[in-house]
Amino acid sequence: MCLFALGCTSKKSNEAVTTLAAETIHSSSTSMVDDTATTVLNTHVSVHEDSLNSDSKKVEMDTSISAKTIEKNTSTNNSKSYLKKPKIEFEEVVWDFGEIEEGDIIEKKFIFKNTGSAPLEILSTSATCGCTRPSFPLFDTSPGETGTIGVQYNSVGKEGKQSPEVRIESNTSPKTTILKLQGVVIPKNKTREEYKKTTSVQDSSTINN
Repeated sequence: MCLFALGCTSKKSNEAVTTLAAETIHSSSTSMVDDTATTVLNTHVSVHEDSLNSDSKKVEMDTSISAKTIEKNTSTNNSKSYLKKPKIEFEEVVWDFGEIEEGDIIEKKFIFKNTGSAPLEILSTSATCGCTRPSFPLFDTSPGETGTIGVQYNSVGKEGKQSPEVRIESNTSPKTTILKLQGVVIPKNKTREEYKKTTSVQDSSTINN
């Protein structure tokens, strides 16, 4: 019985040792798996963070490049816009209408061309005499296009040499352009020959004085 009991005890002890060893191995394996999982998780998080940092830097770089590109384009456009200017050129700026009779109303169209590189805008027109009425186009004149400044001259109450001027204001540089009319108005109560004799006598008298 004693031997049998000893044998049984020894057998149970072996089983207990085996069970303990198995539990130890399982515990170690579980710990190793947990450590491995933790390492993998940490590695994944680190890689994800590196990826986010890389993407963030890329976005910052793209934003910086875009800002510089926009600034460069804006600067270039402003520079090009600054260089573009309109320029007005008239076929003639002085019109000699010769001799007319008092009371005659005459008209003239001064033709101009925009020889610049930007739209030409006529801002205003004015005359040195109420007898002269200018008109101008309401719309801008594109580069290479032509336009006209109309001028009407009314000789009622006028006599002798006339030289009214028309002042043109535009978005050009210089801003102001001057157009001139010149001619002679013959009074109604005199013929051209009589008027010429009168003016000749007046001129001679002026010279002698």
